[in-house]
Amino acid sequence: MGRNEAVVAKWNRQFEENKYIKEASLNGEDLFNLNLTHTQIIDGGELELKMYNRKASNTPKNTLINKKNE
Repeated sequence: MGRNEAVVAKWNRQFEENKYIKEASLNGEDLFNLNLTHTQIIDGGELELKMYNRKASNTPKNTLINKKNE
């Protein structure tokens, strides 16, 4: 992320099983929605995603992913 930074992804063997995001943080601060702004991306930092094997029951309906599937 960012102009001069690399994206580092750490995967485990359970990737296919754990395909849902359980928690997300950017630079150590919790993210409470599923969208990043352009500014957040170009500013760079560490994006951490904790994955889970079940879809959350409280997934917001107004995300870009859900709108795409309508």
